[in-house]
Amino acid sequence: MNEIPTDNQQLTSQQTLEMLQFYFDTIISECTAFNHAQYIYPLYQTFLIQLNQQLRTLEQSCIGDITHNIMYQNLKVLQKNAADDLNIQEMLIEYDEFIHPIKIQDLPRLFNQKQKMPSKQKKAVSCILNDNCDKQVFFKTGSQSVLIHQTKDQIQSFSELDENKLNVIKEFDEKSQFSSINFQINPKTDLRTLAEQRMTQSQNYYYNEAQLDDAYYVLQQAMIELQDNQQIFNWFYETYGEYVRMIQDKMNNMQVNLNELESDGWIIEKNTKTLIIKYKIDSKNSTVTLFMDSVFEANVTKLMALINEIELYQNYVPFCVRSSMPKRIGKCCKICDIQVYFPLISDRKAVFVGEGIDRLNINGTIVFICKSVDNDPEFLKIHNIDLSKDKQKFVNLILNYYVFELTPISENKCRVRAVTNSDPQCRYIPRALVALVARKMASTLFEKMQKITQNFNKSLWYPKYLENQEFYDWIDNKVKVYFSKQKQL
Repeated sequence: MNEIPTDNQQLTSQQTLEMLQFYFDTIISECTAFNHAQYIYPLYQTFLIQLNQQLRTLEQSCIGDITHNIMYQNLKVLQKNAADDLNIQEMLIEYDEFIHPIKIQDLPRLFNQKQKMPSKQKKAVSCILNDNCDKQVFFKTGSQSVLIHQTKDQIQSFSELDENKLNVIKEFDEKSQFSSINFQINPKTDLRTLAEQRMTQSQNYYYNEAQLDDAYYVLQQAMIELQDNQQIFNWFYETYGEYVRMIQDKMNNMQVNLNELESDGWIIEKNTKTLIIKYKIDSKNSTVTLFMDSVFEANVTKLMALINEIELYQNYVPFCVRSSMPKRIGKCCKICDIQVYFPLISDRKAVFVGEGIDRLNINGTIVFICKSVDNDPEFLKIHNIDLSKDKQKFVNLILNYYVFELTPISENKCRVRAVTNSDPQCRYIPRALVALVARKMASTLFEKMQKITQNFNKSLWYPKYLENQEFYDWIDNKVKVYFSKQKQL
């Protein structure tokens, strides 16, 4: 698909109009050809940017009444046609559902509630993320408290929502946090007992259920409730300090890694109806970052089995010749030890920790966060992991981060986004060659995952799936509860 030239200043106004009309016709043609919205949307956005830019240029340069300018009138007609065209409206809805398959369904309900109560803004004591809670605005939707954004960024006119729907969704992604935690306080409960209750809730329920966000919110709430009593606050840190630091570190690490999914500066390697692959090279440290995005016609739990069953990695992960799980740290946290063959260089070994996090109640996703622990002696010591026997045999493959984000769309459909940054430590191999190998690995990885999930019951993963049925039933139940809640909204 062609793109509108960014440098069109040398074109005459008539040529610009003809070019914009041509691309508008192309967009309509692509829509009626039933091409997927994810491929049409970027062209549509570029079209709008160029159209609005041309309108602003005419407005700034015109002397007299701009509405009498024929070129301006023609551009306004084109703008109206683009806004009113049913094909484009359907494409935008399809794109919304593809990017935010669940969240988009909640927006009309949220906006309707706001219209009914324009004079009331409920502040919630849940989801407090910092000390400036009085500057944050919360809306109540169902049983959830939704932090929309800072007061200065409040939506002024809800009549603009249809026009700016995509921008609103982007704000939801960047600034909203969902939680169903009820932070009620019994006035007869002393602060120490209250703190113990909060930490029991954070540790024994939310964290053990892989709900890191909620575990963090409860922890933050406990700290806020104790901040005016220095003595009990000191006791709190002496008693729970290690857990507090662990949760804060995990939360920070997750947020930093997930931000990479939304980062820019990518070079497109592959863009088909089933798979998007992008990459970028960090010139400072010679690492390659890869981004993958695909929709799988597969049950999310079975798809998770491919990621969870470490011992089977060599059956689909490119160049992996051996994989094992030296230690399980928790229900959703494992240590993985893999050996990787690379062309032209010696084998590499990676030892990394992988953890699954349930964010279904936050933004409708399940994420896996992985990173190397070879060079983290403190972590190895805490978990009693000995890597000395292979230290002289292999060069380490350093996995700076590997993130999988799974979004269940329906019972047998799931979107998978992944981003990874690794350093194979091959200083004398050209970066371009390293990037090429990495890109081919990414493409092969997702293609094999697609193939396995299409015939899962006859694959090597099915016996493992049955062997660990209790764990996968636990995940299945979480997803079913999530879908059930969405239907009630």
